[in-house]
Amino acid sequence: MQRTASNKRISAAKRISKQLSYTFRRSTSKDQHELCDFRGLSVVYLTGTFEKDLLSGILAPGVELVAMKHDLDKVNKGSTGRIVSRGSDSCSVHFPYMGQVDVPNEFLIEKPRSDWNTEDVCEYTIKNHKQVQQKKCEFTRVLPQESLGKPFEGCFVSQARRNQFGHLLKAMRHYFGEEEVTDSTGRKHKRRVDGYVWLDIFGANQPLMCNVAESEDEAKARSDLFSRGLHIALSKFDKFLLFLDDYGTPLPLTRTWCVWELYGVAKYRNGDMEIIGSGGPFQAIGLKKRGDMSYKGDLSDWCQDLVIDLSCVKSKNAQCFQEDEKRYIDAEIVSQLKGGHEARDIMIMKTFKDYISRYLRIRTAGLGTSIHF
Repeated sequence: MQRTASNKRISAAKRISKQLSYTFRRSTSKDQHELCDFRGLSVVYLTGTFEKDLLSGILAPGVELVAMKHDLDKVNKGSTGRIVSRGSDSCSVHFPYMGQVDVPNEFLIEKPRSDWNTEDVCEYTIKNHKQVQQKKCEFTRVLPQESLGKPFEGCFVSQARRNQFGHLLKAMRHYFGEEEVTDSTGRKHKRRVDGYVWLDIFGANQPLMCNVAESEDEAKARSDLFSRGLHIALSKFDKFLLFLDDYGTPLPLTRTWCVWELYGVAKYRNGDMEIIGSGGPFQAIGLKKRGDMSYKGDLSDWCQDLVIDLSCVKSKNAQCFQEDEKRYIDAEIVSQLKGGHEARDIMIMKTFKDYISRYLRIRTAGLGTSIHF
């Protein structure tokens, strides 16, 4: 009997999961620190309490962000920084990995919390959290433990950190949806369906992953995680979700880590993934054209555009904020895969085409429309 995709990835995970360790011990300390906690976070908690606390200022208290409207010396247009002090003509702004810079007011635009992207949430909510800094731990360690699932339970979510965090949460609401329940009085009402999602900003140890390794043990643990551990981990989750905020310019396909995760999906999950978006899963892959969410044209035209757009993706050109991480992943691709980046592109494009073909066949069933790739 032919094994299912699920059985294949489970057996693949079992073969080498015992070789992996996500814990290392500092050579100068008896303390142990984990690089990753693979327990997912409750969607109801994330899109409820966490989002409310973030928007209200309970989380990241006192943090005011601004974005650059124009280039200024080494600070690029679009860069986000934290206001340190305000003056009549300029502001003192702290930019991550760059330091404090005096910027003329006309170069700045306020960035409300509703517009924060995932990187902003990580930088100013996760990494700056007092307990996370003190314990050098994952954010999941300081969250209410009842809001967490079991290791590898639920969905591994891949997303580009430059996408708006609020759009990601909206996509999760769409994906998990609502259910009708009857209360003790017999009245029916709807409530949010809960589930667990793993996001790297919560489950990866940001104080350690974002800094230079302080010991050989730590460096080896990172190397194992980068080269094999992350792929085996994502194969163990019940589902793999890819968040696309804009199909016209799919940001994850331009980011090194997202492409690395998609390669893991192709290799260890046999391409088993789902795509979600802030307009709902269908609009994420879009019955749209050239960025128009209301596109109602012929499906075959749209699919032709889709195939062309995907075939233009060159994962070798994907970018990463940390250049050393990009070099490491690029080297891993060359050593692991015959054909290197070109072979990886073929695997990733096949994963996309297979998913979209399956999805559109389901959605167009009975409409007399044939989809072929």
